[in-house]
Amino acid sequence: NASGCFIDLDELQRKVGERIATLTHNEAAYVSSGAAAGLTLATAACVVGDDATKRNVFPDLSGLKNEVIVQRLHRNGYDYAVRQVGVKLVEIGDEHGTKRDDLLNAINSKTASIFWFQGAMNKPSELPLQEVIAIAKTKDIPVIVDAAAQLPPVSNLWNFTKMGAALAIFSGGKELSGPQSSGLVLGRADLIEAIRFHA
Repeated sequence: NASGCFIDLDELQRKVGERIATLTHNEAAYVSSGAAAGLTLATAACVVGDDATKRNVFPDLSGLKNEVIVQRLHRNGYDYAVRQVGVKLVEIGDEHGTKRDDLLNAINSKTASIFWFQGAMNKPSELPLQEVIAIAKTKDIPVIVDAAAQLPPVSNLWNFTKMGAALAIFSGGKELSGPQSSGLVLGRADLIEAIRFHA
């Protein structure tokens, strides 16, 4: 009977993450309480890493990297999961599309990350993910992919991170067929460790 067992939840979370990382061909994994929670934790990880002193200032991020770039075409209701950390969303492009210079001109010393929302909002006129990742890499800025409903194919569990995205986030309650309030964050080990710290 599970109710009679006592375990260290941090250890369980770490072991589950290690197993999921292996199964999904990623450096690390974290099970979150929904994909939206994964977006929030990923944002916090990009802003302050695992610095306990800086964590205590949320949501007042003045003086920190407090800007997150997103394409106008990708704006959606889940923006709030990113914004609730206290960051400013820097919108690039317009409803007709996004150009390379839009991204280059938006990046500055306050840029914490670039978010990419994968789904119905994607259009041929957007700046392609491969190009966003290539530009971000030259500036050492993590790209976070919200891929909440992007299964199948199962290969998406590693496709985005193999392309160079720092993290990819999936809903557990959709095609993963887990509990509705579960999510999966996959990707870079240092950012997953920071996510654990904030969670």
